[in-house]
Amino acid sequence: MDKLNHFEVAILEKLSETNPEIKKHIPYLMVKDRQITGVGMYITFNYIEGGDSLDYIKKLHLSTDGYLKMDGLKDGLIDDTNITNGQIDFIELVTYDEPWDGVIRNFFWDKEF
Repeated sequence: MDKLNHFEVAILEKLSETNPEIKKHIPYLMVKDRQITGVGMYITFNYIEGGDSLDYIKKLHLSTDGYLKMDGLKDGLIDDTNITNGQIDFIELVTYDEPWDGVIRNFFWDKEF
């Protein structure tokens, strides 16, 4: 298992702006797997001991506000974070139908597409 990288932390912190309870999960998450699909990536998580549960959330999909732009991608990425049984399961990243090698480059959120 790996520690979260700066990109994964940034996505979760951006989500916590509208869902503050997510921020307290970040220190307890470890990356189980990063699977590159060619037009996106799945980042799956495990928890280390001590993490609180979002018990009141049984199943939820969350996306950050604005468009996630990244150098080298014309239209950026769509992000979707899945929460099941109170735990953050995975982040799914998908381009707008353009190839992506999964390399994290300079990124930012923009309000316009």
